[in-house]
Amino acid sequence: MMKNLKVYIGSALNKFLSLFNFKITEISNQNNLLLFLDKIFIYHTGHDLIRIGEKGDGGYLIPNILNKIEYCISLGVEYTTTFEDHLSKYNIKSILVDGSVDYTGKHQFIKKYINTYNDKNNLTIEKMFSEIKEITNNKNLILQMDIENFEIEAILSTSLETLKKFKILVIEFHHFKYLNHPAILQIYERLFTKILKEFTICHIHPNTACGVTNINKIKIPDLLEITFLNNEEVKLKEKIDYNLPHKFDTKNYEDDDEIILSDIFYKK
Repeated sequence: MMKNLKVYIGSALNKFLSLFNFKITEISNQNNLLLFLDKIFIYHTGHDLIRIGEKGDGGYLIPNILNKIEYCISLGVEYTTTFEDHLSKYNIKSILVDGSVDYTGKHQFIKKYINTYNDKNNLTIEKMFSEIKEITNNKNLILQMDIENFEIEAILSTSLETLKKFKILVIEFHHFKYLNHPAILQIYERLFTKILKEFTICHIHPNTACGVTNINKIKIPDLLEITFLNNEEVKLKEKIDYNLPHKFDTKNYEDDDEIILSDIFYKK
């Protein structure tokens, strides 16, 4: 009888400790998420934002330092080049890299996928700089990246010294709806810690075609278009004094529902 009672008590205790440990883990994950979101914060950098590209998908808000930009490197373009076409009006040349399309327009084009290795169909960002002589030693660049889920690997496999050659980064980030998963959160934590060593976030626009996920009572867009400015071009770093969406923001597609970015991203 006593032995069975000890077994029962032991089993109950283990279940309790297991539940207790789960709660501790859950609280820890919540804290880690809040610490991460605290980094994903929009600042006014001393430059006005302008819209480059048409209304809808393919247009982005960037700081107006276009007089300092010579080349745009667009990774992942599909068939939309309104961003690059608009930049050409400022005498900025564009180099497009995308293995999924056969582009025949006016911009320089490389039919390869951005990847973590090089072969006849794949190209790393590092290798791209060594192969394209116009940008090898150029630091007057803007990066537009929309490579459908592969931005994490591409950025983590690129050195900070290479990334610093860009004055502006415009990157579409996927998988934000999985931030409640500790492994995904850890990857994004490392990714943004790396970028924010040299860049400051100056705008965020939710892709309105992709919806919102409620994580720990915080509404987080599933897909974010984030604009970063190289810290060498940051004049000041202050909270923005307007609510989002910005007056130049538009929905990605006309029939989309508007997604209002939570003020956790720009108010403290």
